[in-house]
Amino acid sequence: MRFKLHSYRSFIEISAANLVHNFRQIASRLHKDTILAPVVKANAYGHGLNLVVEALKSQTDWFCVDSALEAFEVLSIAPEANVLVMGMLMPTEMTALPESVRLGVYSLEALEVLAKRGYPARIHLKLETGLNRLGIQPQDLNQILQYIKNHPSLILEGVYTHYANVEDTLDSTMLEKQNQSFETMLSQTGSIELVHTCASAAAILHPDKTRQIARIGISLYGYTSSWQTQLSLRERGISLSLRPAIGFYTRIAQIKTVKAGDTVGYGCTHRFLRPGQIAVLPVGYYDGMDRGLSSSAEVIIAGKRAPIVGRIAMNMCMAEVTHIPHLKPLDRVILLGGEGQEMVSADEWASKCLTINYEILSRLPTHIPRFMM
Repeated sequence: MRFKLHSYRSFIEISAANLVHNFRQIASRLHKDTILAPVVKANAYGHGLNLVVEALKSQTDWFCVDSALEAFEVLSIAPEANVLVMGMLMPTEMTALPESVRLGVYSLEALEVLAKRGYPARIHLKLETGLNRLGIQPQDLNQILQYIKNHPSLILEGVYTHYANVEDTLDSTMLEKQNQSFETMLSQTGSIELVHTCASAAAILHPDKTRQIARIGISLYGYTSSWQTQLSLRERGISLSLRPAIGFYTRIAQIKTVKAGDTVGYGCTHRFLRPGQIAVLPVGYYDGMDRGLSSSAEVIIAGKRAPIVGRIAMNMCMAEVTHIPHLKPLDRVILLGGEGQEMVSADEWASKCLTINYEILSRLPTHIPRFMM
């Protein structure tokens, strides 16, 4: 059953305007003929694959995904889209996907399955240049190319790789090493229609390396990959205005008055030294509030920051609101997002949880309803 937005105790809002703004900001850094292919794997980095594709299908007809299920979901929203599947596919999935879906291929075994499926397969070969994940090793490339040549139903449309160390360094040595390896392997393939190497950080910082397609992920959603990327942007004088596309909200379930000496939550980890008030929030680690945010995160209520106190539980947490008057049950609480001069970002959560903004966003659970604004 689907309720109206105001009926949900916790919900996520996605800004279509910010997604389009970010898309155009990234495009402004690249050659006008570069294809921007939004990466919508992992539920579009937690934003909702269906919402993001709907918002961007007027801007581009290319999307990148990880799985067959994601490919089918994209096609259900944008039937004419060009979809590249970059992750592992089971043999049954390879034979179920339509010809319009491009397949990232990294092994001879995958080609053998595709050659027998009875209709053409548009292939993008994934070349191993140093990341050492999925990819064709240099010594195996000739055999792969010969197999494709011997099977006319295998259409070699694209060749790509993925950089290992752009986001986490100010040094481009590894990028250049990988690029050299890629060029050597690329020289063996002959003429290729679509060549691509760059994800968000590489495309923005090294547009000369972008080629025909830029696979844009985290920056599309309004974030840079790391503080190193932010520093590199400043050092290079690159002005890039990115706007977070996501807002995560809940509501106050109950306001409680506590006495001096009272404790809050499991383990009695927070003790009040003076009388105060707490707001009980119906959101916990099952709902995307990582337990590492216990007694460290802040939420925004009525334009003011309120600290999370005590341990975050499975479906609840508490915020101290002694300093915020006139609150009542059902008042809106901002978990991620901004109001007035205050902003809580995925970067802030990531810092407190000793992780990265990618993980914070992509782990936002699917049971939290999402709405396009």
